[in-house]
Amino acid sequence: MQMFSYEGQVGTSHRPYKRLFLWIGTLLIIGTLLSAALSVGPLRGTASAKAGGWRLIWSDEFNGAAGTGVKTANWIYDTGTGYGCSGCP
Repeated sequence: MQMFSYEGQVGTSHRPYKRLFLWIGTLLIIGTLLSAALSVGPLRGTASAKAGGWRLIWSDEFNGAAGTGVKTANWIYDTGTGYGCSGCP
């Protein structure tokens, strides 16, 4: 049985692949930095005013004293049993 070895053979250098991976890695880093820089630009604009066509339909402020619960005229308590687990106490 003959063993094959790549040592000492002509044309088996991994240097071209190393250069290729280094080149691809450099391009990926430059591309990532460039896309990050371009995506931050629109975020620096001024805040737009609220749309004129919007109006508040319903709201409820939960600003009662601690431990008083919610307004029973607007809300119904339903604690259920077992938090969705029929075997839980």
